[in-house]
Amino acid sequence: MQQAPRNQHLWTSLYVCWILILFWLSMTSTPSPLQLDVSYEDKINHALAYAMLAFLGERAWRQWPMVRRAWLWSLVVALFFGAAMEAAQMALTSVRVAEWGDWIADGAGAGLALALNELWKRKRRQIQ
Repeated sequence: MQQAPRNQHLWTSLYVCWILILFWLSMTSTPSPLQLDVSYEDKINHALAYAMLAFLGERAWRQWPMVRRAWLWSLVVALFFGAAMEAAQMALTSVRVAEWGDWIADGAGAGLALALNELWKRKRRQIQ
């Protein structure tokens, strides 16, 4: 039997915790933890939150030996989770409003984080 990598449980735990935090933030009327004085504050918050989700997801997914293309799994999960949260806001809450723009910001943040992570990994390999 193959032994799990040393950080497997750490990254997976952080990933699951972040999903739970995003669920709570998406379903409650809690004010945004990051208050910016800019016109698209909500979209920036969505992009940052899902960038973190994608980054943690990529780290968690790549720890599992049977998973190939961890970045793709991470992106797909972020997109589906973002869509699910928007649908849940529309169906289950009266304090939140579902918006296509939020889901687009989720995807943009996730995609940008994964692209930057890949560039960083390539640069790191070049140095070694």
